[in-house]
Amino acid sequence: MPSRQPLPDTRPGRTHSVIIHDATGDMTVSIRVGFYDEARTELGEVFIEVGRMGSTLNGLLDVMGRLCSYALQYGAPLADLAPRLTGHQFPPAGPTSNPAIPECSSLADYVFRWLTQEFGTTTEATE
Repeated sequence: MPSRQPLPDTRPGRTHSVIIHDATGDMTVSIRVGFYDEARTELGEVFIEVGRMGSTLNGLLDVMGRLCSYALQYGAPLADLAPRLTGHQFPPAGPTSNPAIPECSSLADYVFRWLTQEFGTTTEATE
């Protein structure tokens, strides 16, 4: 049976911000990720926040981040999660401020494409 490897109370992390230019206006999205420690740079948690959206969307993004975090902590590789969570189409979607990911079809699409871009097909960070 798999066992969860929770992150330590103090851990390194990284924050990424992007603007999605949706038909209803610009949306600022922040993605925060946490690693187990300086030596073990495996991705272990994901938090997603949006600036000007209501509690329903923020609640759903919190749940998506928690589910991703628990899956990673139970050993699910990012390479297995990302393909199943990219490509979904729902608003907000559109051009982004990130030249490496110029368009997204949804917040989930952007988040998991960015995670793959930054951390590759494993859960280890690239520097």
